[in-house]
Amino acid sequence: MTRGEIIAIALLLAAIAVAAFLRFDQLGAPSYWLDELLGDQLTTHHAATAPWWRWITGLEHEHGPLFYAAQLAARVTGHDEFAGRLPAALFGLAAIPLVFFAARELGGWAAGIAAAIVLAASPLHVYYSREARPYALLMLLTAVMLVALLRMRLGLAIVPAVAMLYTSAVAGPLLLAIALTCFFRRLWIFGGMTAAAAVLVPLLYRGEARPGPPSFDEHVAARIVHALTVSARGIEGHEATIAFLFLFAAFGAVVLARRDRRAAAIAIGMTLLPIVCALASLAAIGHWFTERYISPAVIGFVVLAGVGIAEVARWIRVPWLAAVVAAAIATDTWGAARPEPFEKLDWRAIGAALERHVKPGDAIVTAEAWSDASLRYYLPHLPPGVRVAGGVNSVMVAEMLANGGPVWFVTAGWSDASPVRDWICRYPLLLASEREDFRLHYAPSARHFIQQRSAAEDVRAVAAALGPNVALHSGRDDELFRGDGWQGPEGGPREEFRWATAKEASLIVPRLAPRDRRVVVHALPLAHRSLPAQTMQLSLNGTNVGTVSMPFEWRDYTFNAPAALWREGLNTLTFTFGRVTVPATLGPPFSDPRPLAVAFDHVSITETGSPQPPPPVIDVRLASEALFRTRCVVTRKHSEERLREVAVKALFARLGFDPESAWRELRPEDAASAIAAESACESDRAFLDRAFYVIAERNPNPGELADLLPRMQRGTTRVEIIGRVLKAIDVRQRLTK
Repeated sequence: MTRGEIIAIALLLAAIAVAAFLRFDQLGAPSYWLDELLGDQLTTHHAATAPWWRWITGLEHEHGPLFYAAQLAARVTGHDEFAGRLPAALFGLAAIPLVFFAARELGGWAAGIAAAIVLAASPLHVYYSREARPYALLMLLTAVMLVALLRMRLGLAIVPAVAMLYTSAVAGPLLLAIALTCFFRRLWIFGGMTAAAAVLVPLLYRGEARPGPPSFDEHVAARIVHALTVSARGIEGHEATIAFLFLFAAFGAVVLARRDRRAAAIAIGMTLLPIVCALASLAAIGHWFTERYISPAVIGFVVLAGVGIAEVARWIRVPWLAAVVAAAIATDTWGAARPEPFEKLDWRAIGAALERHVKPGDAIVTAEAWSDASLRYYLPHLPPGVRVAGGVNSVMVAEMLANGGPVWFVTAGWSDASPVRDWICRYPLLLASEREDFRLHYAPSARHFIQQRSAAEDVRAVAAALGPNVALHSGRDDELFRGDGWQGPEGGPREEFRWATAKEASLIVPRLAPRDRRVVVHALPLAHRSLPAQTMQLSLNGTNVGTVSMPFEWRDYTFNAPAALWREGLNTLTFTFGRVTVPATLGPPFSDPRPLAVAFDHVSITETGSPQPPPPVIDVRLASEALFRTRCVVTRKHSEERLREVAVKALFARLGFDPESAWRELRPEDAASAIAAESACESDRAFLDRAFYVIAERNPNPGELADLLPRMQRGTTRVEIIGRVLKAIDVRQRLTK
């Protein structure tokens, strides 16, 4: 073995090691998405119990016996996400040396190494090597077929052709593409064999596919270009890498065409024709497009690119420069290959959050089949008496609400018609994500959620949003904290008051760590010459704080509440009155038939300093740290700007994040983007108002409205609008040092 061959083998092993890390590290960390969990359920309830002859004639309409056999075999390691994705990761890893052999066949050792390195960090290949789906197997079989055709091994070619047939219905266009490639080069036996396999695909996969969103649009070409090069999800960027990879692939094709037309036709055909045949078949059946349908084309593409890279290196007489160039490309594509497989909606965390929050008697309503299947899979431990209902309409939901039980509404994914999805916008939003258009709403109200269903971190977020010195004004900002014993607000704007109408009336207020606090009540008693003086006693969490006698005038009543009486979380302030009177019983001119005790203007709870009203908007959300990546992108954390901790934590709290956890994990820009993700039920103007309320604690001024509203109408995304709001001078001055 020569020194060059030893170096080549070492580089190949290094590429395989990098590929193994990208494909196996935290393989089971992301939760399944819909297609993966459906595949898991079909493996358990259909494939595992199917009679033997179904393994020959076909198991179901979408994927084949070989895929399900691999899934069942992997269960010797367990029955979780890691086990479900293990076959795909192994298939993806096995494709690396096969691509090396194919490229070496065409362009020598340098070409093989370059192709292996590029494929090792190919975002498309990595992504589908980390999904419990059959696409990694199809890419592996494509690599086997390419080697077989290049070496003219009919026996070897039969194996991937039959395996493709028994892997997935998606193999139909791929087999057709291979057959056309063979016929073009007059490889009649190879072409006939793969054409026969393609003809059998409709017979093996009988049935009707699930409907899906129409997305076969003018962006398909750009998505294909990006998928083959820099992003499995067709995300734009990295233009230089895209250009170089396509130039290298084109140059490799030209070099092969001059050197060996048969080999060139095979390599080019197995790059272009799988794309053409996939698009043609999708258009013919009216199916939507997604990048996975053209994933086998990445094998031929990286082989051509490897040949082109090696040929350029040979021209400048530095053969191993090919490995350096390929490594530079892999370094750039790593930025997508590493994070993209993790960018899935975390149904596992959503299910765990619901299991923690729900109580017997609650109902969970799913708006469409997508959310119903995904949520049920991750709700294995619901408390007794909690019902999960799918396929309901607004009338059925109204009946549930009339029965008095809280209802959690979940919507996600695509649906051709789901009136419940829009109807639930009338209820408070607790959680949302741009991924899968997920939303979680709660009925009857945000107040009921905070007081009856919230967890400790949810309460911490609201307490921090209120601030240490809070003044709750009747009718304007106290509704979230009202307990029993109150009438609705009365009076004009900014002059509202509210009557206590029972012997006891309560406020339930979130507070942070126990501290000495002062409670100041601005109130007026109902008075009449025939009535004794009114008295008011304040109790905090069941302990008497003090009692006052109330003359007939608006005035402040101050109670000192020591730290020992407060607790971290919800605190109940109970006002007990000496009497409750119906004014109508007092004779003319009184006619009010309501029982009335005391009219409240505001209640202040202060530590040090003057009381402040709550911010205009407090986003009550599920604030668990496990849900941060559901609500927003987490880039953590290093910012070039020095941030004011107190101000940033206050912003996190107003956004509905637990500020202590968010300060460790999130940048303000990432957290604020949650406003956009959670705005599906809002108009542009309502979204803009809330963005300014939460971020800047003010209304947008006329100049900002004149700038930002037209931008949204021209297509500027709401996430981009959030970025502009954060750049407002007053916001930057508040958040940065």
